[in-house]
Order: sequence, then structure tokens, then C-alpha cells
Amino acid sequence: MKKVLLVVALLTCFGVFAQQNVSLKGTIVDLESANEPLLLADVQLKNTEWKAQTNFNGNFELVGVIPGTYTLRVSYLGYETKELVVEVTGNAIARLNVGMQAETLDLGAIFESVEATPVKEAVTAELEDR
Repeated sequence: MKKVLLVVALLTCFGVFAQQNVSLKGTIVDLESANEPLLLADVQLKNTEWKAQTNFNGNFELVGVIPGTYTLRVSYLGYETKELVVEVTGNAIARLNVGMQAETLDLGAIFESVEATPVKEAVTAELEDR
């Protein structure tokens, strides 16, 4: 009985230590301005708790990622949000480089939706000296 418990304990330990964690690193750059790094862009593996922000050089790192297939979501104010499917394998460092483009706005649609409201009456005021 002791041998069976020892074997089960060893197999459990091997299973725990065999679980590999990966470090996911990358750089986020601005495609609009000659690949300049984007500071404080949000990087997240969608539907997980792994998230980070880029540093001054546009670099990010997600540590302890369990191997699997994820959707990497990169967002930055004024830029189009990107979602990339990433497959994380092995016990290594995965490296990604993502370029972001500025978000385009259709100003015609904005102006068409604004309706001018007519002024009902003009209000005037005069200041009096006392």
C-alpha cells in the first residue's frame, strides 16, 4: 500500500513540475510614424488574467503563460484594436511584433447625424451701474 501511495505521489509531482510556463514578449509600434514604439499600449490575452502595458520602448512581457491557443488583444487610444490568434508552446520565450494603425473616422456620418436646433428667441442683457 505504501508503494502505491509513493507512486501516486511521484506521478502527481511530475505532473505539477511538467506543466510548462512560457514568457510571451513583444513590441508594439506605430505604423503611422516610421515604426515608433507605442508607450502604454494595453496588451492582453483575451478571457484570461494575463495583461500588461508597453514600456517607453513599446515592449511588453506576459510571464507564466500556460501553453495553449489564445487571442492576443492589443489596444491603444486613437488606434484600431488588433486581435491576433497566438499559439503558445513549449518552455521558451515567445516573441511577437505588432504594428498599430490610427483609427479612421467617417466625419460625414457625424455631421449628418447632427441636426441644427433653431433658436426660439434671442436673450439680451445689459449691465447697469448703481
